[in-house]
Amino acid sequence: MADGPACLEYSWVSEGKRRMVQLVPGTQLGEGLGPISNASHVQIYSLSNNGRGGVKQWQFPPGPPYSGKVVGAIIEVRGMEVVGTVYYNDGTSAVDRHPLDPAVRTCSKVPKKK
Repeated sequence: MADGPACLEYSWVSEGKRRMVQLVPGTQLGEGLGPISNASHVQIYSLSNNGRGGVKQWQFPPGPPYSGKVVGAIIEVRGMEVVGTVYYNDGTSAVDRHPLDPAVRTCSKVPKKK
């Protein structure tokens, strides 16, 4: 059970427009905007997992841009790691993993639980 606030600040590379997904305590799923123009990667600026760890500065998938167009991505927290999956318009996907830093990361401007 998610018992604290969670947040994700991200952008699509090469759009570069920062976006925020914020979750109130008790919420496990959220959704952000997908790419508006051609994107090659997802840039994570910060992720907080309910005060249980976080990530600062992670870009996925690794490597050069893929030939297909990015149509979406999913970011999942699994234990003490984050799994990022990018989906392409040709039906393929790319996965990368990043460890959570156990240092507490806080979310700014997270709504209170109703």
